[in-house]
Amino acid sequence: MQLEQKLHEMHIELENLVWDKKELQEHFQMAVKERKMMEILLAELEEEHDMAIANIEKLEGKVKFISCLMLLAVRLLRLSL
Repeated sequence: MQLEQKLHEMHIELENLVWDKKELQEHFQMAVKERKMMEILLAELEEEHDMAIANIEKLEGKVKFISCLMLLAVRLLRLSL
């Protein structure tokens, strides 16, 4: 009888381990999916960052150009006075 009891306990423990393994596999699969989503989001953010940097550089160029035009206009005004 003691052997049967031990066997029964081991069977229950095995079922619990199988259930735990299944839950761990589900958590792992969810973590893998979340990681893939994070990689996609990171790639999108990097692309947006690159575009923002390009826009900033373009605007900096425009500001420099306008500054040069204003300086030229001031010099021309001084010459005409």
